[in-house]
Amino acid sequence: GAAGTVSPMGWSFQGGLPGTMAGRLYGLGVDQFVQIEMVLPNGVHVKFGPTEWEDASAEGFIVPKTKVVTGVCRSNPDQHDEEKWIWERC
Repeated sequence: GAAGTVSPMGWSFQGGLPGTMAGRLYGLGVDQFVQIEMVLPNGVHVKFGPTEWEDASAEGFIVPKTKVVTGVCRSNPDQHDEEKWIWERC
């Protein structure tokens, strides 16, 4: 991006395209999130993503429609080995 601070909001609000870098002209990025993972300002590591879907093909969609989004927090932040991370409901 063009800022020293970043957030996923600029990405999603602009359709996944960098608004100051001719992204709309060249079609860079994506316009939908499947899952988002971030570290909050208080240091908590979280992930959010869909956990329930429904068939939306009758409405002309080729992908399922998300019904429920669930978030989890990492309960062992001092563990550096990603294979040993423990995720629990926040």
